[in-house]
Amino acid sequence: MEYAWTTQRVCGPLAGGGNSGDDVFLNLGRDYPDRQRFQIVVWDVGGLEPIDGGATLCTSGQITLYEGVAQIELTDPGLIEVYR
Repeated sequence: MEYAWTTQRVCGPLAGGGNSGDDVFLNLGRDYPDRQRFQIVVWDVGGLEPIDGGATLCTSGQITLYEGVAQIELTDPGLIEVYR
């Protein structure tokens, strides 16, 4: 991916998500396990307020790759903008 390791603002429709312990994963564009999804990972938050399906999410940060999936990692869920 040409934007890996750069800082960008990313927006996309929420396609699904999940939790692993206190970590939250939000999938934009396509849902897990599709490798073409964009993932927002929020570490150590325990959970988020429910987000309506079809909402558009935006955030900014450094894009990294995890097993070929582009993602932005956050520790503050307040950095996610939700547009309904």
